[in-house]
Amino acid sequence: MRDRRIILCAGLKSSGSTWLFNAVIQLVRGSAHPAARRARISQFYADDVSDFPLAARAADILIIKTHIPSPALQFLTRFMDGSVLVTIREPRDAIASLMQRFGHKFGDSLTEVSAGAAALVTLAKSGNHLLLRYEDRFCERQAALHRIARYLALDHGAHLLAKVHRSLHQSKVNGRIAQLSRKGVFGSRPDPDRFDPETHWHPGHIGDGQIGKYKAVLSVAQSRSVLGRTKAFREVFGYVRRRPGHVAIM
Repeated sequence: MRDRRIILCAGLKSSGSTWLFNAVIQLVRGSAHPAARRARISQFYADDVSDFPLAARAADILIIKTHIPSPALQFLTRFMDGSVLVTIREPRDAIASLMQRFGHKFGDSLTEVSAGAAALVTLAKSGNHLLLRYEDRFCERQAALHRIARYLALDHGAHLLAKVHRSLHQSKVNGRIAQLSRKGVFGSRPDPDRFDPETHWHPGHIGDGQIGKYKAVLSVAQSRSVLGRTKAFREVFGYVRRRPGHVAIM
């Protein structure tokens, strides 16, 4: 029986999860370890085991991106002693970003983000994981790649980290998205909900990175709805309101 491995890249929507997915793929493929170089890798999006592509059967390493990991997917990952990486963001900002970048309606965004938030709480409580917080701007920091490689026990050097960091710089990603758009990957008229099947980049994927943007996008009533639907997520991951005189975690 050959060794098999699952790497789950789970993230709240608009929290840098696609950056993480691509970072993990490049780090695994670039690892100096002979086993990693020989490994057959299958990379895809799935919220449930039933979403797995047929090609996954022949793979040695599954790199899975997910926003709402089902109980079955969470169980399989833990049962296989898989690696779990989680990206998070202030849920009101995540929803505001979906509305701004992809033109999604508030109600649909709330449903998606609140479902993802609940699933991530369960996943985080179920065992060891590496947590990456959007507000720490991990997507901009090479140090985050070092943390990821170390957590995944990948052989890596400064050259590989620098190479991956450059390839995932905002300007490089925007250039890649523009190239994909010219090739018609997103349709004759780029559809914000279509994505490149290899990288999962969408047109307009890169936002402005602004923290606290929900204040200019969501109404007071909408913000309250998000707070109510994501209470457990905010408590578990530290996105809670502070008493007067304390600094809020954003």
